[in-house]
Amino acid sequence: MVPQRAGGHPHGGRSWRDVVDHHRVGADVGTCSHDHRAEDLGAGADAHVRQAGHNEGVEIRLYSIIYQALEDIQKALLGLLAPAYEDVLIGRVEVLQLFRVSRIGVIAGCRITDGRVERGAELRVIRNREEIWRGPLQMLRHFDQDVRSLDAPNECGISTTAFRGWEIGDQAEVWTRVEVERTLPLKQEVS
Repeated sequence: MVPQRAGGHPHGGRSWRDVVDHHRVGADVGTCSHDHRAEDLGAGADAHVRQAGHNEGVEIRLYSIIYQALEDIQKALLGLLAPAYEDVLIGRVEVLQLFRVSRIGVIAGCRITDGRVERGAELRVIRNREEIWRGPLQMLRHFDQDVRSLDAPNECGISTTAFRGWEIGDQAEVWTRVEVERTLPLKQEVS
């Protein structure tokens, strides 16, 4: 099974400029003097500048290649972004039988038709091609054992406290949420 992603672009279609508050203070090439405080391209920083940076808690970085400076700035901006998440489909099950247990409620006896099932993952119950319930998968059993996850092709029992309206023939999808690596474009802006 190939994981499927839902949700689209990690930034919700927005530019990184809409997500990160950024201000350009200045840029220059040459020796770093007392007036420069952050990055320097192609030269060194004198002792006075290094001491002032140390006293004020400012990190001074020296670069000989502009792309290294751009990569560091991009990494710093990425660090300011909130994490992005996507929902990934990891498995599917089909309800074959129902078991009523007094202290638990209804347990759906299922066949894992694709992928895997994980306890704690999001379960989406589908009947007649319509989603009728969505919530966490709280109990996963394989024969008499509680298990954390189970791969296809196996049979299992699944249950949730919030949904007890299972019917034979129901389908369910198992989804998990994964963090997506954020990226920023490195293209020249026209001022």
